[in-house]
Amino acid sequence: MEQVQRFLIASRGNRQEALFFLALATGMRRGELLGLKWKDINFQTGTLQVRRILTRVPSKARHPGGPAHMEAEPKTDKGRRSILLPSLGIEALKGHQIRQMEEKL
Repeated sequence: MEQVQRFLIASRGNRQEALFFLALATGMRRGELLGLKWKDINFQTGTLQVRRILTRVPSKARHPGGPAHMEAEPKTDKGRRSILLPSLGIEALKGHQIRQMEEKL
């Protein structure tokens, strides 16, 4: 627990802070985290829906200039799930959403 706390303190202000927090707080897999979209998060209920994963496309399977990653559905029905977020997770996501909007401007 001490290492987790030190990691979260060290990651404050990092562009990926919300991603790191979600990974630690939910136990989601990397592909699930990277496949999240804002429409998957319900700030009112404090939940997120795992609906897709982001997976790497092997270079042998890619067309020249083709994408290195692609969206896919979770492999099992259990993989499609709703996750209850802790209040700190909601705050981290709200902060990340604000930063994203600022960067777009």
